[in-house]
Amino acid sequence: MAKLTLQPKPEFKGTVEIPSAGDGLVTIEVTFIHRTKTQLDEFIKTRTGVDDHVSFMDMVSGWDLKDKFNEDNVKLLLENYISAAQVTFQRYVALLVDGKAKN
Repeated sequence: MAKLTLQPKPEFKGTVEIPSAGDGLVTIEVTFIHRTKTQLDEFIKTRTGVDDHVSFMDMVSGWDLKDKFNEDNVKLLLENYISAAQVTFQRYVALLVDGKAKN
């Protein structure tokens, strides 16, 4: 069993199920950036008007895809998988609030 520490790790891994036309839900593993409650509240409040790829890169620092994690590839992911930004954001908040990283 994991022990609670008062200072969580700065990053944590989680899975995101991204809808893919013809394939259903495709699971990827991403490395999320940890935020405190105050930081998460501020992050959520400041998303209006921010491009999806910027928000994505503000909450994710890596992934398990064969393609390198960088701005161009994040833009490509979000262009080709229309709900990827939304489901990633929802999963991010859920993991920070609920802490259930293992499915």
